[in-house]
Amino acid sequence: MGHLGGSARVVNCYSYANISGGTDKGGIVGYNNETTTAASIQTMVMNCMFYGDISSSNNIAPVYGGVNISNLHDGLNTYNYYAYDKLTTGTINKYNGALAVEEKYLNRFEFYRQLLNSNRRLAAYYASTDDDVVEAEDMMKWVLETADRDLDHTAYS
Repeated sequence: MGHLGGSARVVNCYSYANISGGTDKGGIVGYNNETTTAASIQTMVMNCMFYGDISSSNNIAPVYGGVNISNLHDGLNTYNYYAYDKLTTGTINKYNGALAVEEKYLNRFEFYRQLLNSNRRLAAYYASTDDDVVEAEDMMKWVLETADRDLDHTAYS
């Protein structure tokens, strides 16, 4: 996604894409245009994982670029992760709260299944709008096959 604005929300997603081109580059969202705080939730990028690389030398963010969705000072945690060993070609200019994890751990079924399912209530809250309230039970439960095809996923279910 290139530009995020208004009250758009990106919740529970992942990308293996390799990103190139554009002024602002992020693994999930290139540029977030809205300031979001706990008191005023506008845009949201939450529970997202980026496994790819970004080809550029400027304006790189591992998950989303642009205006920060405040997490430390205003009580929001976005639970975004990126595979730091895959993001090799560019210099990261802005982390926006994204946490670096070695790819082999992001590919472990028990890691991301537990992570995504533990945040269902918060994800539902962030996916809600004034006109449409989403309940935690309405958020799909992540029951995923392991992303690492070399692992026996039955050992982790």
